[in-house]
Amino acid sequence: MRGLLEIAFYPFLVSKKLWWILIIGIGFSLLVKIFIDYQLAKFHIQVTGTILEGLEPYRLIKRANYLIAAILCWTLISAIKEYIHTYKRHF
Repeated sequence: MRGLLEIAFYPFLVSKKLWWILIIGIGFSLLVKIFIDYQLAKFHIQVTGTILEGLEPYRLIKRANYLIAAILCWTLISAIKEYIHTYKRHF
């Protein structure tokens, strides 16, 4: 069992590129999420006490969710490719 775990996690120990792909992908998605939360808070402050108070910016939320999903998919695909490449190179 230990040997199987060592083989599975070995590419993470050897490849710095794999770690950078994961860090950058997750970092970008968090930055987008923080930016969208900031924009929504700013929008809420602007419309508080007006007729537009009940308006929800659905398009902004939907676009942000699509962007976050795309970034995370890119991260997953790139990490899998780099994992396979590193695994083949060392085994």
